Amino acid sequence: MPFQHYERAALLAGKLGDSGKEAALLNSMGIMDWNRGEYSKALAHYERACAIFREIGDPVHEGFLLNSIGATHIKLERLEDARGYLERAAEVNRQSREFLLEGHSWALLGDAWRIAGDLEKSRTCCETSLEIRRRIGDRIGEGWMLYQLAKIHAECGQADLARSCAKEAAVIAAECGEEKLKESCSKIMLPAE
Repeated sequence: MPFQHYERAALLAGKLGDSGKEAALLNSMGIMDWNRGEYSKALAHYERACAIFREIGDPVHEGFLLNSIGATHIKLERLEDARGYLERAAEVNRQSREFLLEGHSWALLGDAWRIAGDLEKSRTCCETSLEIRRRIGDRIGEGWMLYQLAKIHAECGQADLARSCAKEAAVIAAECGEEKLKESCSKIMLPAE
């Protein structure tokens, strides 16, 4: 469906008082903008959708949108804003017992801190996400968090820890048939054993 149809449908849903449908359509518009690299436009749609979900008392979708807003701020290199939204997302997702979304919140926080150059805070966030992934049985997410931790340990000069995380992530990648993770693990630059 062309973008302008989503715009019309969102306006109509708003006029008819179907707030949930309006917010869902705004989220779809944000995703389309994101996929085109139009992050400022995506952010505007995500923020409007999030406000509606908060207003109607839908914390599951609010937490999801807070993650999207945080990720978009990362793309726009607004790291302090990203961290604020993602910290709120982690709390909303934890309270609504949406643990997979909470795991995403912590992973994105790890990205924001890594980009800002604080590898210690990045590691702590990724370890929190890893713990959640393990607790809920998200093996692919667990593998990706181990990969992120391997990269962080490598950047910190902790070759043994980096190697251990990378090997564990590669095992999960093989078990789950996750080729992108397997390929990513093979590209981690580590000193020879």
